[in-house]
Amino acid sequence: MTITSQVEMAATAARKGFSFASHTLTAENGEEVRLDIYNLHMESAHTDEGNLIRTVQVEILIEEMQKLSGNNAVILVGDFNFSKGKMPELYQKLIEETGLTDSFTPLRKTEKWTVDRIFFRSSQQLKLTPVKAQSLRFNDGERTLSDHSPKMVQFNWRLEQ
Repeated sequence: MTITSQVEMAATAARKGFSFASHTLTAENGEEVRLDIYNLHMESAHTDEGNLIRTVQVEILIEEMQKLSGNNAVILVGDFNFSKGKMPELYQKLIEETGLTDSFTPLRKTEKWTVDRIFFRSSQQLKLTPVKAQSLRFNDGERTLSDHSPKMVQFNWRLEQ
């Protein structure tokens, strides 16, 4: 692939992307800690080009997460359009290079093929523990509002001393 086509591919990757918000959690004792939350939607085409775009999107996400969040606690949610069962190398790269954990793993959920995921990582100051996960169903009485069932994970958190 030429440099020009790589640049064009990266520009194409920008059609979808992520949002970022940093939140301050305050414990009962008044101590504050930062939690960063990312929401994303990755390329959906399941073609060679789509797979390449998703790979570039993951590389951009990893780089930006390192810059924006450093060692902060993170929750990453979204429609990844890949999973443990579909593009497992990319799934593994995301986990290994960010220190994230798939929230379904500690809860023993085995949704290997689900492309909608919620990942997390604790920090030295903030311990995140997923305690409940479920798929939600929303409809207007006649039809569903999306082609995906939204995922919900409830976390407990505590400050680490």
